Amino acid sequence: MAAAGACFVSDLCRDAGNDAHQPVSIDAFPRRSIRRGESLYRAGDTLVNLYQLYAGSVKQRFTNYAGIEQIVSFPMAGALLGLDGIETGKYTCDAIALEDSLVCALPFSDLMARFSHDTAAALRLNRAIAQEANQYRHLLMVLA
Repeated sequence: MAAAGACFVSDLCRDAGNDAHQPVSIDAFPRRSIRRGESLYRAGDTLVNLYQLYAGSVKQRFTNYAGIEQIVSFPMAGALLGLDGIETGKYTCDAIALEDSLVCALPFSDLMARFSHDTAAALRLNRAIAQEANQYRHLLMVLA
């Protein structure tokens, strides 16, 4: 497995019962191993979790209505996965492990409940979303 990446959880997610400055233990979130070729989630699945890619790498694949598949990204350790499901409540792409990987499942409803009381944490998630949008915009400029 690749070395563990920077953990978004330790910076974003905090135990709602504790002081807002106390990071929650990484052990508070369920870890899930995914084997090479296994799907973390599929397009059309209901958004339940965001996932912190703790170790390893995945490919995110979009399939259009004609059945044509397009790889949209290759997130590596440290990436936050599942943001594509926030708009509609369903993931829009498949996330498939490129190697044996480890993710931390971040229950989306728990995050949203926390954000209603912690605007700094909500801002960090908004920045993560904006960073992903800017990465895609940069990629489009390179391809153009």
